[in-house]
Amino acid sequence: MLTRRQALKLGATCKALRARVDPAVARGVCRTRLLVVCSGDNYLREYDLATGASVNGQTLQRPMVKHVGTEIMRHPRRGSRQQCWPTCIAISPYDGDIYVCQYKIAGVIVLHGETLKPLRVMATDSIETPEGIAFSHNCTYVASAANMSVFRLGSRLGGEPFVPWGMVTGPDDNLYVAVDRSYEAPSYVHMPPPPDTGMVLRILLREDGTFDEPEALGDFCYGKSLRRPSGLCFDAAGNLLVTSGNDEVLRFAGPWSAHPGRFMAVLTATAPHPFDVVQHRGLVIVSSHACVQGTNDGNKPRLTVYDGESGTLLRQLKMMPRCEANMMAVE
Repeated sequence: MLTRRQALKLGATCKALRARVDPAVARGVCRTRLLVVCSGDNYLREYDLATGASVNGQTLQRPMVKHVGTEIMRHPRRGSRQQCWPTCIAISPYDGDIYVCQYKIAGVIVLHGETLKPLRVMATDSIETPEGIAFSHNCTYVASAANMSVFRLGSRLGGEPFVPWGMVTGPDDNLYVAVDRSYEAPSYVHMPPPPDTGMVLRILLREDGTFDEPEALGDFCYGKSLRRPSGLCFDAAGNLLVTSGNDEVLRFAGPWSAHPGRFMAVLTATAPHPFDVVQHRGLVIVSSHACVQGTNDGNKPRLTVYDGESGTLLRQLKMMPRCEANMMAVE
């Protein structure tokens, strides 16, 4: 079965094909792509969400780079499999390509939207330990844990005593950033000590994609505590889903509701160590690390599919034992 991207491309070739393809796309019968960056083995995996099969992949090796103007061109070292620790992924609504951030170079890796082949690395020299990427107002934004900031490529908002762990664009075209206080830990996968101090910040953007500081920042969610939230997405109704480090995925009222940010419900309280959440056509997919607390508790890295309304566990997608699923994108 064709993906939506492939179907639209095929329909653009001639009027007869478009007459057959367009209704199929409108009915949503195309194959859904789930893209997952895995930090454990430096790999980008593509899954067919309907079958759970892994259908494509790309090794994210540490690149050898050189500056060319405002970009850094990617030159892989032959045979190199150094750890690059990819952390976040997003599909650009503007060019359809896939944008991935990782720890080993100060840049955003751009991959071809269909083949997953590396195209270039956008230069972002001042951004360290990126943990979230999003798009709005024809701009690209990156959240940095080390810098405690959110960067619009070319400017910066932040320096506050919080650490961003994930970011998404809302239905109101503003940015929503999962943050927690700064804390000492031997590894970023360790949860902060109690009490729970996580938040979701809303960054208000101007029409040109710039932001005011500090007036642009506002705590969005209330009514339920969050423990080192990282995954964020908006469901079909425009409400916000957030992962919390105590094995929960929570739903908060969206920006267009009567009470924006108010806690609504626990979608699931059985998602072990949730790192990211995405939704597609009534399904909610949660990525989980094998062990967040630093103890061998027997969990395995997994991708779990839930019913978006009831939170019923529908199925789990198979993963390699040491892949460590981080962030996801779906189309």
